[in-house]
Amino acid sequence: MVLRIAAVSRGVWMIGVLVWLSLIFTGCRPGEQQPSTKSESKKITHKPASTGNAGELLIVIPDLLWNGDMGDAIKDCFAKYQRGLPQPEPLFDLMQRSPDDFKGPLRSHRNILEIQLSQNVKAAGLSIKEDLWVENQLYMKIVSPSKSALVKLIDKQGLKILEKISQKETDRLISNFRKNPEVSAGLKTKHNLDFKLGHGSVLMENKKNFAWIKRDLSKSVNGYKHAVQQGILIYHYPYTDTNTFTDTFLIAKRNAFLKKYVPGPKKNSFMITELMDGYEPVGKSSSIGSQYAFELRGLWKMENYFMGGPFISYTFLDKKRNRVVTVEGYLYAPQFQKREYLREVEAMAKSVRIFD
Repeated sequence: MVLRIAAVSRGVWMIGVLVWLSLIFTGCRPGEQQPSTKSESKKITHKPASTGNAGELLIVIPDLLWNGDMGDAIKDCFAKYQRGLPQPEPLFDLMQRSPDDFKGPLRSHRNILEIQLSQNVKAAGLSIKEDLWVENQLYMKIVSPSKSALVKLIDKQGLKILEKISQKETDRLISNFRKNPEVSAGLKTKHNLDFKLGHGSVLMENKKNFAWIKRDLSKSVNGYKHAVQQGILIYHYPYTDTNTFTDTFLIAKRNAFLKKYVPGPKKNSFMITELMDGYEPVGKSSSIGSQYAFELRGLWKMENYFMGGPFISYTFLDKKRNRVVTVEGYLYAPQFQKREYLREVEAMAKSVRIFD
């Protein structure tokens, strides 16, 4: 009996050695299978996560170009001020590195724009790739035969690049947000809508044609805690006017709903739109997924109370129910820079889905 067990043990040991050797030569680890197709290979290939802070753009360009007129043109495009904020903040925080330094950890950055001058191309061109070296990465490359051609391309394609980076940042946020079962149930019942929200979001109001989701945060600075409030406002009404998707119409509707449903801390105080010269909301055509939407960026304030901040809204037509729907994100963060906090509520608003 002892001899038999020893023999079996030797046999198992030999099988184990053979399996171990086969794993070495096939490149598999225990528990993994060799992919049989390209699609299967994609499923089991895991790249490391991207690095860098939200709103950062790494620009790879020779120092000589960056410190001259070329760099000025790039900064004018990518570091101009974000509209709709109470204090000046750039669209993106720019980081510049030379091509010689662009290796190792730098290649894991979330947003990269590489710029090259090359006599091997006849015209300036832009290429865009995602997840090139790491997950959730946006890599863009401009190759141009001359400085003048490069400046022309940035002037022509700059808006496209900005929108691509902004959309990627929004997508990253949405992928990290989650549905709140309690909030979702209330919104589906009364509004046939749903959202992905940041942790801690609560449904404050849920009327027939209005809903208010609030998210209170706390951030410590120098040992003191400061409050940050993010909110999503939802309101809808019948589609009866062909002039609906204009700044004037939407601001008037916004003020009517907010005066009725969003009170301030003091009696007779309520949220309203800031219309002071130089701070008026700016509207433009936009989209949520494949759905047309009208975007409005501006500032809100409390009537009869000292309180305010930025907001961004998207208004679209729900054809099935013949209604106009506005989803809006607002921010109150008096102690902090506001761009990234506002981007978060923008992502929550753009995560909206309509139930059929």
